[in-house]
Amino acid sequence: MKIAGLDIGTTGCKITVFDQSGDYLDKAYQDYPVSRGNGEHEVDAQAILNGVVSVMKEIGKRHPDIAGLGVTSFGETFVMTDEEGNPLHKAMLYTDPRGSKECRELEEQMGGRKIASITGVKPHEMYSLSKMMWIRKNQPEIYEKAAHAFLMED
Repeated sequence: MKIAGLDIGTTGCKITVFDQSGDYLDKAYQDYPVSRGNGEHEVDAQAILNGVVSVMKEIGKRHPDIAGLGVTSFGETFVMTDEEGNPLHKAMLYTDPRGSKECRELEEQMGGRKIASITGVKPHEMYSLSKMMWIRKNQPEIYEKAAHAFLMED
């Protein structure tokens, strides 16, 4: 029996394979470009998906007997999609500063304690909610077309 771990990271993804004793057997890696500039931190969600499929196919050919797969990803990075799952914008990284004003507004409206009691975490601009609020205000054409919001592990 073999197990594998898929790590979807900020600049690339990798899958690592281990035997039943936990000994390392193999890995595959694929990077993808990230853009940081003009107050934006973004990555192409399709490039991430392509990278994930690529490393899984590569490892699957060499290790078709993998019995389990664990997945980790890079936090609150998200993308809004249409009904068919097609990205409507580049994925906003959790480090993207857009949404910081919206986070403060949300905290002022609801209160940090109330938000924490509902979500289990204190309000923070890295979370996707305030970035979605930013999109609603600044890119309403995207927000109106959105049927789904997916984090990278989704």
